[in-house]
Order: sequence, then structure tokens, then C-alpha cells
Amino acid sequence: MRWLWGFAILASLSACEGPEGPTGPQGEQGKQGGRGYPGMTGSQGPQGEQGPPGDTDAVEGRIAELEARVDSLVDEMASLAGTDSGTEDPSSIAPTSPPTSPATPLPAEDPPENLVGKIPDLASISFYWLSENWDADADDDGMKVSISFKDQQGNYVNWTSVRVAALFEIYIAEEYGSSQKKYDEPIFRKWFILTYSSEKIQVPYEEFVPGIPVGDYWENISGGYSFSGILELTILQSDGSAFSDREVRGVGVPK
Repeated sequence: MRWLWGFAILASLSACEGPEGPTGPQGEQGKQGGRGYPGMTGSQGPQGEQGPPGDTDAVEGRIAELEARVDSLVDEMASLAGTDSGTEDPSSIAPTSPPTSPATPLPAEDPPENLVGKIPDLASISFYWLSENWDADADDDGMKVSISFKDQQGNYVNWTSVRVAALFEIYIAEEYGSSQKKYDEPIFRKWFILTYSSEKIQVPYEEFVPGIPVGDYWENISGGYSFSGILELTILQSDGSAFSDREVRGVGVPK
């Protein structure tokens, strides 16, 4: 939106210029010519001088006033949108079903067979996770993973009455920021059953933090540990079709 206000600032600067000087007088009409010839038109009068420039201090003051107004309006728009950044939280955009219990974890290593139906118009998935506390104590208990389902146009797909499987895996990266896995085996791998689009996956810290090899984590400034992780999510449907997403990042965990 800032470019729109740029035009307003330019318009205001134009208003601050000095007035244009008066136009010179029109030349007198030529006298009647000689016998049988029409009169000749007088020459154009000289151009009036340019008016004095506007007050520089007034112009700069007007610019500062308009810039302050732009910033104020931008902050007001961000406040009305409910966010201070340009990144929108998918959970605030996508329609969601009434909250229930988290996704059901499955003990088996193999994908489940009792899946039902397909997510309509599904073309891609993405996910993000937050460290959350889901019991009565003060400490965070693990990752809560939120999944976004989108169609070909990038619109969020809201669905119910379908039973799909979600496989969530955590690997150690070769080095910080690398997409190469250091080990073939993940430190966490579990299937979950999803029955509606806004269902979350809970990954307790106690189920994967002990599996981080010594030397692959470091102490962070918050007093916990961090490691270079590769997080992968796969959605499997009843017809065998699958959709995946991956995130490579440093992961902070408690001691």
C-alpha cells in the first residue's frame, strides 16, 4: 500500500511550489496594411517571469507530516488485520472444524489399511509446528504440528468425513541448514490418523529427544538444546495417493 501514498506525497509537493509568474501582455493588433492587403497580427508578448520557489522548510515539514501519516495508516491496517508482519498464519485463514482431541497415533510401523475416501481437490500440503504445553505443568511437552491442505489454485481445502493417514518423521541433518540426512534412520517416526482438516499432530519431546546422538546437539541461549533437523510429513489416502512436505531447520528442545 505504500506506493499509493507515494502519489499523495508527490501531489502535496506540487502544491508547495511557488506560484507561476504572470503571462506577458498580448502584442497589439497590427495596423491595417496598405492598399488591398489584410492587417498583420502583432507579435506574441514576452513570457512572464517564473514565480519565486516555495518555502523549503514548509515543504520538508509537509513531507515529514505525510510520512508520519503513512506510517500511522500502515500500523492501523496491520492492527485491523490482526498481525504485525506480512506472514499470514494459515490456521487463521483456513476454515476449521470444531476442536476435538489431537490426531490418533498408531503403534505400527506399516501404513494403516483402514483409510476411507479422498480429500476433495487436494493438490498439495504444507505444515508448520510450534512448541506447546498440553498438560497442567508449566513446561512445553512437545511439538504440535498444523497441516494446510490446498487445491491447484492454492486455496485452502476444508474437509471432514474422510480418514487419511499422516506419517511424521524427524531426521538429523548432515550439518546446519543441510537437506542431507546424516543417518538413514529417523529419531522419530510415527503414523497418525486424521479425520478432519484442522486436526493437529502431537509429538512429545520424550519420544525423540533421548534419541538425539551425543555431538549432534548444542546448548542454546534459552537453556535448552538445539539440533539441525529435517522434518518430513506425508499424507496417504485410501487410493494410495500421497502428498509430502519437508522442512529443514534448527530445532530447539528442552534438556
